[in-house]
Amino acid sequence: MNAGDTLLTHPETAWLVAAVPVFLAVALVLISSLLARGALLGGLRRLLARQAAPRQAGIDAGLIWYPPVITPERLLAITTGAALVVVVGLTRIAPALLALVLAGPITLVLIRMLIGWFERRYITQLDRDLPAAVSALATNCASASSFGKAFDMVIAELDVGPLRAEWAGIRQKFGTPLNDGGLALPAQVVEAMIQQTPSERHRTFLGHLAVALSSPHDVLTQRMRAAARSLYRSEQRRSSAATELAMMRSSGMVVGGAGVFMAGYLALVQWARFVQAYSTVLGLIVGAVVVSALLLPLAGGFLLARTEDVDY
Repeated sequence: MNAGDTLLTHPETAWLVAAVPVFLAVALVLISSLLARGALLGGLRRLLARQAAPRQAGIDAGLIWYPPVITPERLLAITTGAALVVVVGLTRIAPALLALVLAGPITLVLIRMLIGWFERRYITQLDRDLPAAVSALATNCASASSFGKAFDMVIAELDVGPLRAEWAGIRQKFGTPLNDGGLALPAQVVEAMIQQTPSERHRTFLGHLAVALSSPHDVLTQRMRAAARSLYRSEQRRSSAATELAMMRSSGMVVGGAGVFMAGYLALVQWARFVQAYSTVLGLIVGAVVVSALLLPLAGGFLLARTEDVDY
């Protein structure tokens, strides 16, 4: 038999044999997620609770509220899918047992990233719905006899989403028994939500609302109208800032990309001179400076992509 001949009697079905470890690893992940579903959901609930715990320090137990960034059930489904992808990927480069061992910490990192991403999406959706909701609240305050009635009308009109969840959570806490034996006043509930909401814009509005709730109804209505106008102006500033940041980000990436392309082209066509120039101690120092100068516009572009208009 020649050295190049295959030793497989049926090479067309050999992939089934090679895939057995992958199938076993996938089956183990699926069976574990099914049998330990209750324990996994409990662990994810505790993880989400720990994520919100820093914003609940010092708040009365009756006023604690958890933002519905993502449900544990949905997070478990996404996590299971991510774990399967990780296991399949790792079994391509490592033994099945090692892949299963490494899949655990990698999946935990992915869970943390997923929670952060869903929280960011939660904040974006809440901020988008806030100006129109505050405007509707100001209009209803002018026609209703009390803030509670106006608030209920707006909550009923809101679409299902983060803002409705937070405002409904505030409304449900009105009159909640507190540890000191009293009942939660609307201003107290709003002040507690200021600390617990993940949205900076909503936090600012709730601070304005907490002060307004101690005022007469006509003054509260005027304050809500002023808040609605401020939010619309803020939305206009956000749009302008986003446009300017996008232009600066694009310019930085184009300049940095062009520099990296030219440097790569010169290194490719004059490799001998490139090695000779940057192989000395002085050449290494100059090379580090050149690389930094080439990468700084790209880094600036990525940083600007993450900058909010409030920071801007």
